[in-house]
Amino acid sequence: MTSSAARDASRDDAGPRLRRATHQSAETQRSALARFFGATPLSVDGQQWFSDALGEITVGALLSRLGPEWVVLHTLPSAELFVADSGRRADQAGTGEINDIDHLVIGPAGVFTINTRNHAGQDIWVEGRTVIVAGNAFPHIRDSEHGVGRAERLLADVRGDTTVVRGVLVIIEPRTLAIREMPRDLQVLASADLLGWLADQPDVLAPDEARRIADAAKKAGTWWQGHDLVGAQSPLAGFDELRRRVDRARMLRELWVGTFTIVVIVTAAALGAMTIMNLLPAMAAH
Repeated sequence: MTSSAARDASRDDAGPRLRRATHQSAETQRSALARFFGATPLSVDGQQWFSDALGEITVGALLSRLGPEWVVLHTLPSAELFVADSGRRADQAGTGEINDIDHLVIGPAGVFTINTRNHAGQDIWVEGRTVIVAGNAFPHIRDSEHGVGRAERLLADVRGDTTVVRGVLVIIEPRTLAIREMPRDLQVLASADLLGWLADQPDVLAPDEARRIADAAKKAGTWWQGHDLVGAQSPLAGFDELRRRVDRARMLRELWVGTFTIVVIVTAAALGAMTIMNLLPAMAAH
């Protein structure tokens, strides 16, 4: 049985990345010819936002399977202010960075921030605070630590008491995940291992304490700095349509590739047959 909190929140589990991907696609104008041949509706930046949003949705679906003793919240801003009219966030610190807390999980085993990164099918190598993906370093540990610290501070401000938060970095379906040294204050997991790992954690919170923390976390002002998004249109409203467009474009590309392959094979066979037919008289003469 899934928790009502997890189920209710699961449709809003990748807001910033969903909005970024949708916004980027809106800025990408494809010609009729490009659409005919299946050019992607995503810009270069939009492709990464789209991939990350799909990763968040994947983990959100996994977390919805937790039992009723767990509360799951999604897409909690760590430092930015939501700008509803543009679908983007204004960076109050002026850093230009957006490091939302992808998922906050509260239950018997404690409080966890879950940061997702979509590197499906790639080789991941972790040593301390270093994450290497296909030979390139990424600041995933830093981003996850930022979310943990932010969650602890904001929950303490609301509750007037210390709340211990543990960080989890979830890699979506990696081909390999080699952890030479686990980060000191974070757990790094493949998405397939997330639910099992949470289930194996010892109980540290009594039900009443977990409920009090969850009540504080659910307050809009805790994360949204007084901006209540209740009633706002789900970011998935635009993203579902974008995903359909991306899927259609991919299917068109695959269709064209398949058609081209068939044409090449048929042409090669026809040319081969013509060559043989032309050689037969000469061979018969001998």
